[in-house]
Amino acid sequence: MADFNHTLPLHEVRRIAADAFVFGLPLVLVDLVRRAHPVAANQVLHLPDDAADVAPGLREGDPRMVQSTAWIDLAGGPMVISLPSVGGRVLSVTLIDPWGETVPYLDEWGASIDGRKLAIVGPEWRGESFSDLPVLRVDVDVVWMVSRLVARTVADREAARNLLALQRIRPGHGEYEGPAFAPPMLEAPPRASIEAIAGLPPEIFFHRMAMLLARYPPKQMLGDLAAFAQIGLVPGEAYAAPSPDSKAYQAAVAGLADGLARVRHAATPTRQAGGWRLLYARAPHHDHLARAAAALSGLGAAAPESIMHLICETDSEGRPLNGAEHYQCRFLAGEAPPVDAFWSLSLHRRPSQGDLLLHRHVLGGDDRLQREPNGDLKLLIQHTPPSSGQAANWLPAPQGEFSLLLRLHRPREAALNGAWAPPSFRRMEASHR
Repeated sequence: MADFNHTLPLHEVRRIAADAFVFGLPLVLVDLVRRAHPVAANQVLHLPDDAADVAPGLREGDPRMVQSTAWIDLAGGPMVISLPSVGGRVLSVTLIDPWGETVPYLDEWGASIDGRKLAIVGPEWRGESFSDLPVLRVDVDVVWMVSRLVARTVADREAARNLLALQRIRPGHGEYEGPAFAPPMLEAPPRASIEAIAGLPPEIFFHRMAMLLARYPPKQMLGDLAAFAQIGLVPGEAYAAPSPDSKAYQAAVAGLADGLARVRHAATPTRQAGGWRLLYARAPHHDHLARAAAALSGLGAAAPESIMHLICETDSEGRPLNGAEHYQCRFLAGEAPPVDAFWSLSLHRRPSQGDLLLHRHVLGGDDRLQREPNGDLKLLIQHTPPSSGQAANWLPAPQGEFSLLLRLHRPREAALNGAWAPPSFRRMEASHR
């Protein structure tokens, strides 16, 4: 059992506890997500329509999207993922490691992901090769798989969900022997994962973190572990918290709160030019705070190479978007979002029932949008209906402030490297509406 250094000044206890919280947040948060799965590993579960309480990156505003989740355990040997043919629908699969980082591999398949099989092997596998399958070697013995399938229409959702039910995860050799019935729906936990993290006392948070650090050692920055040992946090050893009525314990509690506040502040976005920003950006490996902030705001999100999420909260003049105003967004001819699949624009958060005058939540490149004679595409965002002849390009806005989400499915390099950016939303004067 680790020892707590009771000679440490209280301000040092608090500082180290805050640093440890920031460092370990992604690891503990991913573990909370795993604990929310009621079935054994290697079994697929459907995700509910709004799974943000499971993980923040699972929030989904496109009503055509269906999602599934599974944990793949490689401790006993390789596993093979079998993906269904989806009949022209767009499928993306994201693998996430215990530190909350995406494994950038499946995105390379692009449209050819349909109906494919992939062997995944862990770090200790030294057995025979898979000459007939692509092989992904990961440096951990468990990965989280999130699959997303975009239905053709809202009415096609059930068919899309049935296709996700055909996913199989089986041992590397032999035929699949799992159940043939449709997978159950994962129930959202009673408390959102972020709220659950905030409510953990030091003896639970640091104990879980210590056990997880032993199983999934950090790839870099090992020097921090020496500092953590001063408050009794040692990988693989039970955490011995100071007495709950001691000042040292209260300093550790305050340190956890400090760490959470630090992460929340880092996760608060700054406004970008034109109103757009990347919603789920990858964080540098060496930046503890950036990694924690990314997990807090987007754990479970698809890799940008698969689905790029761009969020807009302000108009061209930096004012918050509001349903009391009328907005116009114009894509010039030849400057539509650069994608290999399709793009869509929707409200970032689904509005309350009856809050929209037209029950439409998304516009996209697959819709029958009307272009102007010169080829420009003009989208209208407002609460009230537009003038006659413009309804096809109208995305209804709720009353009050709102934000918009532009999704690029299989974005091209111009979007990924920033060479292309979406146009701003311009507020229309009353005389031009």
